[in-house]
Amino acid sequence: MKRIAALLLTVILLAACPALAQPAFSLRSGVTWDSTMMDVMRMEGTPDSVSQMTYSICMYLDAAVSNYQAEMDYVFAGEDLAAVQYVFRTHEDSASHAGYKRQYIRGALTQKYGNPGTISGAESEEIMARIYDYPFDPSWEIDNRACWALADGTRIIWYEMEIGFSVLYVNPLFDTLTPAEYNTSGL
Repeated sequence: MKRIAALLLTVILLAACPALAQPAFSLRSGVTWDSTMMDVMRMEGTPDSVSQMTYSICMYLDAAVSNYQAEMDYVFAGEDLAAVQYVFRTHEDSASHAGYKRQYIRGALTQKYGNPGTISGAESEEIMARIYDYPFDPSWEIDNRACWALADGTRIIWYEMEIGFSVLYVNPLFDTLTPAEYNTSGL
């Protein structure tokens, strides 16, 4: 009888907590923070190129986002997906088209996640340097930073630069991921 009561109580609690039943945060094509490099390649296809940094590996793909072309970077630390970045190049667009593209993508993020908060230049530069495994170069002239903090801990960092703008998704477990050596001969 106690087991039935405990089971009933568990079912009632699960039904009363819909947050527990929500699906994992998904980036695109079903990719989640739990996806491995092979999972991403199965979902996204063969990357356009792969570069190996000291402690991480980056797979580059061309991606369409709301009918705009972007370079998409999947960055792994070991087998763990550490970050995903979309780079929208606008330096060859007319000023009005570049502005519209920025406004549209940022508006879509704001509509989906609410108004962004701020992030300091030092913090965003430190995150980018750790993700891409090289020191930040001040000549990149990054500005107009913003940050969305999602309920699962994912951070979305927006920044603009001379060639365009980027949207960087950072794994909530980023600070705990362990870098590794890679064998990229099969990629």
